Amino acid sequence: AGLAIGGWIINVGYKIGTDHMKCLIGEAPSTELIAKIKKIALGIKGVKGINDVRAHYVGVLLHVEVHIEVDKKLTILRAHSIGKKVQNKLEELDIVDRAFVHIDPVKITK
Repeated sequence: AGLAIGGWIINVGYKIGTDHMKCLIGEAPSTELIAKIKKIALGIKGVKGINDVRAHYVGVLLHVEVHIEVDKKLTILRAHSIGKKVQNKLEELDIVDRAFVHIDPVKITK
């Protein structure tokens, strides 16, 4: 009986370990989740584009870094406000622990 219980414990430990390995090694999330992050950021008024998204697991949650493009004619205060809105919206996702937003000013042609 002890051998069976020991085998069961090893089996369960192995399954739990392999299921959570991505969280332990800082693996990147799925392409679908990255696409969702981009869509959310692009949905914020004032975001003209996204030129980089990086994310990795820290434990079971994600740290996300997004580079957004905003009109270079905006004031620093307005650009910061847009970046903060992106950060807050991304951090509303249950899977996101922390979002870091980098603001890239770009020339907007009409």
